[in-house]
Amino acid sequence: MHIVEPLGAAGDMLGSERVCVALTCRDSAVVRQIVLLLIVLLYIAGLIVHYVNYPEGDVEAYMNVTRQQLDKLKLENRILDEMLKQTEEDVNRMAQVQEQELQNLFARAELIMHDLEMFRDGVGEKLSWDRVQGELTRRLLGTLSPLSYGHETSRRKLERLIKELWLYIMAQEENLEEPKRKDAKNAGLTSYETQIRVGNKTVDEVVTVTPGLDANSPAVEKPLKKTLQGYRRSINDALEELEMADGAGEDRLRMSLELGDLVKRRLHALQNPKNCSLARFLHCSVKSCGYGCIIHHHVQCLIMAYATERVMVPLSDEHYNIRTPEGGEFFLLPLTTSCLNETHRFASDEGTSLGKLKSDIRHLNYAIIDMASADQITVLPLAVPADLAPKLALFHGNPPAWWVGQMAAYILRFTPTFEAHLRERKEMMGFTGPIVGVHVRRTDKLYVEAAFHDLREYMNHVRDYYDQLERTRPDVKRRVYLASDEQVFDEARKRFPDYTFLVNEQISKDRETVDGLAGLVEDVHFLSRCDFLVCTFSSQVCRLAYELMQTLHGDASQRFRSLDDIYYFGGQGRHLVRVVEPDDGNATVNGERLLRLVRGELVHTAGNHWNGLSKGSPIAGRISGFYPSYKTEEVLETACLPEYPDVPLKRGAKSKGSF
Repeated sequence: MHIVEPLGAAGDMLGSERVCVALTCRDSAVVRQIVLLLIVLLYIAGLIVHYVNYPEGDVEAYMNVTRQQLDKLKLENRILDEMLKQTEEDVNRMAQVQEQELQNLFARAELIMHDLEMFRDGVGEKLSWDRVQGELTRRLLGTLSPLSYGHETSRRKLERLIKELWLYIMAQEENLEEPKRKDAKNAGLTSYETQIRVGNKTVDEVVTVTPGLDANSPAVEKPLKKTLQGYRRSINDALEELEMADGAGEDRLRMSLELGDLVKRRLHALQNPKNCSLARFLHCSVKSCGYGCIIHHHVQCLIMAYATERVMVPLSDEHYNIRTPEGGEFFLLPLTTSCLNETHRFASDEGTSLGKLKSDIRHLNYAIIDMASADQITVLPLAVPADLAPKLALFHGNPPAWWVGQMAAYILRFTPTFEAHLRERKEMMGFTGPIVGVHVRRTDKLYVEAAFHDLREYMNHVRDYYDQLERTRPDVKRRVYLASDEQVFDEARKRFPDYTFLVNEQISKDRETVDGLAGLVEDVHFLSRCDFLVCTFSSQVCRLAYELMQTLHGDASQRFRSLDDIYYFGGQGRHLVRVVEPDDGNATVNGERLLRLVRGELVHTAGNHWNGLSKGSPIAGRISGFYPSYKTEEVLETACLPEYPDVPLKRGAKSKGSF
């Protein structure tokens, strides 16, 4: 009890302190309220005193000032309300824009997926859908940077230089060893010894020769060449990795498809004008020639129509189109479905110059390409539209071929019936990738427009393609789509049993019939959808397939091997290269002195001899001659063509603009 008492006293003391604290807090609140009330009363009193002390004549003035202040306050409030309302509208508008952009983004994603699906089905290149979807996700999230022009041009330059170096090495090896090979074969020897330089030492090397095989046979193998080939293939693997790194391959494909779609929509707008009474027309004449030649004549006319904003009208559908064997519908869609009454009119006036073609004369004839005037040639390939050139040169290594390919693709739009026929033919042949297309040119073209090339010359490049591919795909099946205007199919199967040949034998049997012509159309179609092309660029069919191939890939400019010419367009303007490394011209090749090259000067190139050397003549007018191919670079020429501002840059967009 005694113990509790002190605790009670302490508790009472603590309790009394709590009461005091509570009273103090409550009193403080009351004091604050009293002080605030006094301040308000003093303010009101001040206003009253101020008003009472105002001179009698100034009371009205004071009221006016007060009203003005109130009006100003109301104005400020109204401005604030409007600002708040505008801010709210801006926020809503921004939300709508973002929603629209999101919808456009998903629409674009759907378009990309659709194009990739078409690409995969049509070309046969095996694309991993995980890779495609992952790339698409990264692109939609904006985590990838666009292609770099400097990086792309440097990469393509490196690829070209390595190719030229290998061609030079093989040409030199061939020149040195060919006499020894022939002597060994004639003597019936299975091998011979030769000496090579390795550093500063001379080394004996044994070369195996199998009697009965030519020097280019894979059975004729040199250890040094095999070693060099191994280095080359490793370099090519690294180049391919560099080409596809960080989604760059998909970037090129996307850019090619988008730009190609723009060209297609421009051509559709050109060929189907809204007001036929104001439209101008270009009636095209073509000379009698082969199918590839006729298509190229129509391509040239379509480019001229594009350049002068005229509706292209072919002289007759039969000049470039083919009917089904039953005499029914054409294989190709019509170039225009508008203004049909106008397209059947006769044009008596000739479009003899570019200026006349740009005139207001509504109907003009356009002569064959051989008769194009000097100013007309300036808008023809190898020139490309100036507004497309910057983007085109970014993702593609041969812009003129891409541009011509877009025109050819627009002309060669198949009807649904023929599309179904091609799908059936594809299934029947088992056409799937990877596959190499080979076009062997014979019969009427041989010795007239082109030299003879043995089938082994083509197959050497096919073998090289698959040898490279087997490094990453060891189980790949060696398929070849073989097209020819002669029956070489039995020869191919007999001489090269390790390859599966897909052929269209109908074309060889009936070249001048409807079935034969249909087979030729099929050949061009399937050649263009191969992964690699081996042919002669002197052939119109070969070049047409190469041009169409460009429309299906991001950059297929190097997916070929021509046994003769470089790429060209019949009736083209100049083909210029620029000297990037000088040459004193003192060396000789095969008894001919090399050209003297001056850094920065332009050279008319006549062709690449595929041995490290090209032939041409400086634009300054000196004589023509050979020069090392690696010392020059391609010059892209452009033409100021219409930009068609009424056609949006991207499908579905409403805004106009330019690149």
